[in-house]
Amino acid sequence: MAGKSTGFAVELFNGYNDFTLWQQKMRNILVREGLVKALKPKSEKPEEMKEDKWEEMRELANSTIQLYLGNSTLREIINETDPAELWAKLESRYKSKSLTNRLSLKKQLYALSMPEGGNINEHLDEFNRLITELEAVGAKIEEEDKAIILLVSLPISYEHLQTTLLFGKDTLGLDEVIAILLSHESMWRKESERISEDRAMVASSGSQARGRTTERQNGSKPKGRSHSRVASRGPLTKGNAIFVTKKAIY
Repeated sequence: MAGKSTGFAVELFNGYNDFTLWQQKMRNILVREGLVKALKPKSEKPEEMKEDKWEEMRELANSTIQLYLGNSTLREIINETDPAELWAKLESRYKSKSLTNRLSLKKQLYALSMPEGGNINEHLDEFNRLITELEAVGAKIEEEDKAIILLVSLPISYEHLQTTLLFGKDTLGLDEVIAILLSHESMWRKESERISEDRAMVASSGSQARGRTTERQNGSKPKGRSHSRVASRGPLTKGNAIFVTKKAIY
């Protein structure tokens, strides 16, 4: 289920899905609704804003955030009325910058492996998720290291592509690797579709040929009316050809 209080479908955060991604989407919603200032402490009220409008904005922001939380997560902060404190509490619980959290995320990243025949788009999504979460908790990974980790996580069928990417280069960028992987995936899919279509056409042609062979083996002959009448009149001459043509028309 997804929250729709403001017309934007966002997956409810239940404590187990991607908090960093949810938080970014949630912030975007608050920006579009003109409520993002409410994430500041209560004491930092904009000078030009009246007190009652400030309180109304904070209450609306707090309500909006809670509407995008799953039941289990909502129960943890159900008594929270300050949107800034609510935001900070969620961050402290689900965006911990502890060494243990960084270690866990790095282990997942370094152990990431795409199975043979796996979906490259799903693999890239998981890779990007881990990178984003690591950076969100303060871990710094060089662009070249990201590119190398991604290449190492690919199955052996990508070995030739890896060699091509690394040949004659001193540096390697993540964006370049991702672009080539997606291009390679697109070309592979088009080729697979073409081969499937060719096989389907061959199978269809073979089926029709077998059907005609079976008809001939069973001694079946065409049963058109004009054919039978021509056969009954002996060899076709100019005269009876005209006769047959007229009879066929009528």
